[in-house]
Amino acid sequence: MIDINSEISAIKTLVKGNNIGEARLRCEKLVAQSPNNVEANFLMGMIYTSSKSFQRAEEHFEITLLLDPNYYDSLVQLSLLCERKGDRERAAIYRERSFRIAHQNI
Repeated sequence: MIDINSEISAIKTLVKGNNIGEARLRCEKLVAQSPNNVEANFLMGMIYTSSKSFQRAEEHFEITLLLDPNYYDSLVQLSLLCERKGDRERAAIYRERSFRIAHQNI
């Protein structure tokens, strides 16, 4: 069994080093082994975004929100993806949710 936190850290290092292909392979494996891991799904969404696989990215950001409805960064990414594809209504909903989360602790 892999140490999920160590693997996430290693994947982030690969992404920072611009080794997106290796990061994607390792993250896909991690998500397959731990499909309910919030951070792994979010990271998979970010990797797909960087690879311009926007539909796959959106799927992983939505999974992230199913696992944690208040995951701020996923809401922001989904609002950007929806805006990019012209779905202004959904983008506004995600923006509003992220705004509420960002300001609930103030």
